[in-house]
This record gives sequence, structure tokens and C-alpha cells, in this order.
Amino acid sequence: MLGVRAQITANTLIPKLTEQHFFEYGYHASKAEVRSWERSVAVLVSDLEDAGLDQAELLLEYRLPL
Repeated sequence: MLGVRAQITANTLIPKLTEQHFFEYGYHASKAEVRSWERSVAVLVSDLEDAGLDQAELLLEYRLPL
């Protein structure tokens, strides 16, 4: 989780997510989707850290089924 926290702090996570979304799906994420990431990912990471799960792995926008 430390890598994700560092990317959030450096403001590099969301641009990286948008780039990877385009690479994976072939189209740009909508403004609403990007806004959702901006509002929720940092909160989720903080909640996981507060719960002592700072070593957990985090998959975002993972294509289902697994």
C-alpha cells in the first residue's frame, strides 16, 4: 500500500490509472469515472491503513470475471 500512498501524495496515481484504462480498454475513462477515482481511492487507502491493512494489495478497475 506504500506505493499507492506515495503515488497519491505525488498526484501520479490518477493519471496512471487513466493511462492504463486507455491501454486496457481502448478508450478514455469518462470524466465521471476519473472523478470517482479522485474522490474514493485515497479514502479507501486511508481506511485500509487505519484498519492495519497497509500491506494489502489493491486491484482497481479489474476486469471481471476473474
